[in-house]
Amino acid sequence: MSIYVRWSDIRADLVEEVGGEDAVEAGKRELLDAVIDHRLTRRVTSPPPGPGGDG
Repeated sequence: MSIYVRWSDIRADLVEEVGGEDAVEAGKRELLDAVIDHRLTRRVTSPPPGPGGDG
């Protein structure tokens, strides 16, 4: 007997809890937008890489 639960066994219930597939997709887009925004901000505000390309 495993103590782990398969994602496929619980996903449907969790998707229903948050409002359906559209809500899950909206959340994924929101998270991705935040990550991209953070990376772009970091790139713009970071000093250029050093001679070895590490930066």
